[in-house]
Amino acid sequence: MIYDYDELAALTKAAQDGDVRAYGRIVELTRNSVEAAARVIVHNPEDAEDIAQETYVRAFGQLGDLQDAASLLAWLQRIARNLALNRRRASRWSFVSDLDMSQIAQPEIDADELGPALARALVGLGGEDRQLCERYYHGGWTTARLADEMKISEGAVRKRLQRVRERLRKGIAMHKTDLPERIVELLSKPNLTALPENPVGAVWGAFKRQYDGFTEVELAEKIDPDKVRDILADAGNGSLEEYLTAVSRQQWLRRELTVPMVVEAADREAPVRLIATGKTYRIDDEEESSTRLHAFHQAEVLWIGEGLNEWQLMAPFSEFIRKLNPDMQLRIQHFDYSLHCERGWEIAAQLQGMEWSSIAGLGLLKADLLKALGYDSNRLTAVGLGVGLERLAMMQYGIDDIRRIEAERV
Repeated sequence: MIYDYDELAALTKAAQDGDVRAYGRIVELTRNSVEAAARVIVHNPEDAEDIAQETYVRAFGQLGDLQDAASLLAWLQRIARNLALNRRRASRWSFVSDLDMSQIAQPEIDADELGPALARALVGLGGEDRQLCERYYHGGWTTARLADEMKISEGAVRKRLQRVRERLRKGIAMHKTDLPERIVELLSKPNLTALPENPVGAVWGAFKRQYDGFTEVELAEKIDPDKVRDILADAGNGSLEEYLTAVSRQQWLRRELTVPMVVEAADREAPVRLIATGKTYRIDDEEESSTRLHAFHQAEVLWIGEGLNEWQLMAPFSEFIRKLNPDMQLRIQHFDYSLHCERGWEIAAQLQGMEWSSIAGLGLLKADLLKALGYDSNRLTAVGLGVGLERLAMMQYGIDDIRRIEAERV
């Protein structure tokens, strides 16, 4: 819809002066856009209508605080998004709520148990089935789009979806896990890098294209402490036990992608150029906030070859940022990645008028670690780069609350 922003500004000033009819006209003109902002997050039209109603009630009481009458629509949409986010977060099982329960759940299952049970079933799905489920239910992909992506017929896609639903039904009834409910919830969150219309997926796609010559690998979501100890202990690392203790507290879910990538690189034929992405986890007593998640996405590249240094990875990363947003500035400074790097660097980014935000880490791997991986450390060097995709997506797409990224579209 095309808005007459001068009219909205005039109506806003009149409403601020107590004209109730002017506010009623604002509601008429903006309701579709406000509901649409809510529907992106909650999906259900009835929930979006409720949120829009609450938005106008709340906004009316705060109308006097609005300094710029011309920004009314954006202000209303922001209130609606925050309310929708709160409603969705209150259910805790956000991805689970996207699924059609009538197709999956057994009627005798108690409603309070359905979310956790379905989350456990999702965690038990295989990789391809999980991705299909995420793209269809959370990403809103049509069967036609899925068929084109998978290079199969729509009929075959529908059969695959039916099999996935059947596995979920069985999983709800049978799948057991000793994992705490909080861990299951985080594991069941969708992999946003598989959804190119999500801000995280869009940034990952651009990053992957920049490192086109690198081989994509899938990293284990849980680390193997014995493997990690065997490799990193040989590098004489004093902080290894502290790292393993921290990971053990979160059921061995990976805290970053660097250590799993290092393990994946063992005993390959040089030169090695690997790239990976996926969810990582930081589960502690600190609450999630507008800038912090317990489950978030990273991208990682690792390059092992002759005569390498950090700047040979930094150069394409700088080019990636330039292509992503020419107005984004970068700053690099020393950082201690003592677990695996001889020297390390933190990369921060800034857009005009915003604070600097850490988005990536860069480092030269220890020679002893390279030797422990099975390489000639006298001839070869290894450099790695890890990127926080949510942080970068927030900057690129102007998202002010990181908790909303899961539901955003680009």
